[in-house]
Amino acid sequence: MQFLNHALLVEFRETINSSQIFEKSDRLKEKYNLICVVMDRLESAVNYLNNHSDLPRTEEDFVCFLVYACMVRDAVLKLYENIFQRKPDFIGEKKFFKKCETVFPKCIF
Repeated sequence: MQFLNHALLVEFRETINSSQIFEKSDRLKEKYNLICVVMDRLESAVNYLNNHSDLPRTEEDFVCFLVYACMVRDAVLKLYENIFQRKPDFIGEKKFFKKCETVFPKCIF
């Protein structure tokens, strides 16, 4: 099972790299390094999560899963905050995790 669609990262990277906006705008030049770091961290996290989609067998496996899942969340959140200068509207929403129990048994949650 794949948790996350890797093709979205490829499209994101291609879009960023195909634009000259970061070279031409002094205001956006400083954002380019942040975007590159986010792309790299997302790549690592997505690869890990997609390659470790089985139920965690140990506490360490579960902690690693949570760390990489948090990397995805934090990367998206920090990128959004730095680009738009505000927190995204979904902050505080819990509805996105309602279907987690279909992936993992209730005892984990």
